[in-house]
Amino acid sequence: MAILRTLLSSALRKAALDPQMRAKAVSFFQQEVRPRARTAARASGQEWREVSQEVDPATEPARFAGRLAGRLKKKMSRDD
Repeated sequence: MAILRTLLSSALRKAALDPQMRAKAVSFFQQEVRPRARTAARASGQEWREVSQEVDPATEPARFAGRLAGRLKKKMSRDD
């Protein structure tokens, strides 16, 4: 296991120092990851507002968190 860890960390260091690889990583992040993260954040914000109308997060934080987590989990299972 230690050999695998050493090989992986060496490969990652080399990749991090390669300007082409860094440019690809930045491009991938900006074109793929960031838009999806923003979409997910907007969707979860909408869920937050809907659940906060059902359960007051200030007076019942545990119930609110449970309800929100349940909704998001259900939504994620439908999307897959």
